[in-house]
Amino acid sequence: MKIKDINMSVIYNNKKYKVTESASADLGLNRTFKTLDLRRRVIADLTVIKGLSKLEDLQVLRLDYCELSDISGLDGLSSLLKLTLTENKITEIGGLSSLQNLEILHLHNNQHRVQWNQIHKIKGLSKLLELRVLNLSFNKIEKIEGLNSLKKLQVLNLSGNKLKKLKD
Repeated sequence: MKIKDINMSVIYNNKKYKVTESASADLGLNRTFKTLDLRRRVIADLTVIKGLSKLEDLQVLRLDYCELSDISGLDGLSSLLKLTLTENKITEIGGLSSLQNLEILHLHNNQHRVQWNQIHKIKGLSKLLELRVLNLSFNKIEKIEGLNSLKKLQVLNLSGNKLKKLKD
């Protein structure tokens, strides 16, 4: 799949630009994008976004409603502050440990449309020490674990999960 097939837009200097194959077949040609919005695009696999890992200045990445099941491939996005992965087919949180500046992570509703695709465990987040907001609502999480190292966490949304009891 080529860039033009996913009809992508990029926000740069507060202006929205449509990225086409002729404008930039490899996103790595312009490393100064701050926001990349790919919501509602059937991507399923991040490898189709050529040059994504080269966007060193990227701060916001929106991948909601993309039918993603695997979220590995985000290495290199060291400046990323906000990542939204709402309503995908994610069953396991992984591939995020290199995003050490990440402050906001939305992984909610990954069971909403397809009942057999859902996040059951909180894991793979322990190295995200800058995380302030974590939304894992409406998944199938049964136990709160793996969050002890997240000292800056201010907002944790776990509503709509299968939590039975909170321990002290």
